[in-house]
Amino acid sequence: MTYQRKNAWVLDKGPEVIGRVAEQLRVHPIGRQYLDYCRDSDFAVWLYVADRLIRSRFGLSLLDLPDWAWRDAYDADQRPRDAVVDFIEQGAWQ
Repeated sequence: MTYQRKNAWVLDKGPEVIGRVAEQLRVHPIGRQYLDYCRDSDFAVWLYVADRLIRSRFGLSLLDLPDWAWRDAYDADQRPRDAVVDFIEQGAWQ
């Protein structure tokens, strides 16, 4: 197994918060989509938060929009909000 460094936002939230949200994702059908898509519960929680921001702006899930480098943003220690700003500013949603 390879070690993956944790995103700074995930570390800041702490394992208890991330674990609680991940558990909520596990028991919810839509949440399961994120866990299945990401295969990493920390990234799934981060992506879910980004998706909630996207939904509030566009009324669509980021899974319904064109592909973007979400994992790259996560690996670069971006917060979900900052990644969404980059996504919008780059016009990736068009």
